[in-house]
Amino acid sequence: MPLPRRVRSKTSGKPGERSFGRSEGRSAPRAGKPSRKRSEEYRSPREDARPEEQPTTHAKARTEKRYLKRSGERPVARYKGPTRERVDDQSAEHAATTPVARPSSRSKGRPNVRLPIRPAGAAAVRVQWLGFRPMFDFWGKEIKRFFQLETLANATERMIERGGDKFIVASVQRALGPSPVVSLAFELFQEGQFQLIFRLRATNDKRKQAVLGFVVAKKEGEFSKLAGIEHSNLKLLHARAPEFIVTPYQGGTIFLPDRLQREGKGREVYAYLTQWQGTYHELGVGKNHQFYINVVNPQSLSIAQTEELKGQMVEIVARSYDPAKRTCMEMPQIASGDFVVTKPGQGPLKLKVIACRNLLRNVTPPKLIDQIVAARWEWAGRPFRLAPEYPETFFEGLSRAVGKDVARAWLVQYRRCVEDKKYPERHPLKREALDELGIGLS
Repeated sequence: MPLPRRVRSKTSGKPGERSFGRSEGRSAPRAGKPSRKRSEEYRSPREDARPEEQPTTHAKARTEKRYLKRSGERPVARYKGPTRERVDDQSAEHAATTPVARPSSRSKGRPNVRLPIRPAGAAAVRVQWLGFRPMFDFWGKEIKRFFQLETLANATERMIERGGDKFIVASVQRALGPSPVVSLAFELFQEGQFQLIFRLRATNDKRKQAVLGFVVAKKEGEFSKLAGIEHSNLKLLHARAPEFIVTPYQGGTIFLPDRLQREGKGREVYAYLTQWQGTYHELGVGKNHQFYINVVNPQSLSIAQTEELKGQMVEIVARSYDPAKRTCMEMPQIASGDFVVTKPGQGPLKLKVIACRNLLRNVTPPKLIDQIVAARWEWAGRPFRLAPEYPETFFEGLSRAVGKDVARAWLVQYRRCVEDKKYPERHPLKREALDELGIGLS
């Protein structure tokens, strides 16, 4: 019985003799372990060929690919491309000479153009993602997501590498200056019902660093529309009260392809960047209706500190009001993380607004006051109010925003509306409390 084919000699055809050459006419190997160096008498026919008969680069690649497929080895990455000085010129020439292809059925009418990896003159940006984990709400329930975080990471990196990013690098350069950005590190920081918040650490080629907030809608459609509205509202409100509203940067959409490559299943979600508040932390509401600072070890605030922060909330809402346009911010959702606060050991407590979902229109000063005292939510089985407990705290907050004389005039108008039954009488601005403040109709 002949030996298996794998040990049959290709040189002599006799069983038991193994050949190290691929073609006939090569000398047989010496006995014992073959040397790494080829013998002097051995010379490949390819080396003896004339230059015009040398195998092409494509033929070499095909031969190497077949060998690797049979042997099961992994190919070694080798860089055989152009030098760094020619990359930008070739990328620009490729983008200018590449013809526009027909749109495929999956592209939804978008031309299937092969873009360069990054635009001419742009440096590579190193991107890193950290902190991917499930997150939970105040009651310990895992917050629902509508796409994998890895999908967002891959889509964002692809957008930056291919030059499709119009707002991330531009926002970083607005904070650091026009120098090229060299690294971006995204870390999952906070998650709500409608959006994800990442802490973005950016570095440019001058080694300057900045920290920004990266806010991403959790779903296409209504969630993305809401994120776009929030971004526009923050721009408007920051112009009115820059000390109390977070600084917004640029925004745009990110295309998330379907993981299973199904047709028409891709999504576009809205994202924007803001200034990161390093000394501020999320403000939460405890079961006892006292505020707490939502950190790794939550820090509860006292009743007096809660009352102080409610007075600041009245001030912020009043500062967002524009009497000429008669618009102001919607009453903030405190339990949803709309406010961030400093820790008590860092000086006086300070608040900032990081989200505003809507603007109230056709608002008069009496209506603004009524909206503040009417804002309430069910929390731990009891109604939780935005307005402070004492009317003096309310008046002080309103006075800091518009001045004592204007605040007193607004309260007089509000009491007149209450007397006319236009607005119901509400705590803490009842008739007796207004009398104690000296707010009468005369």
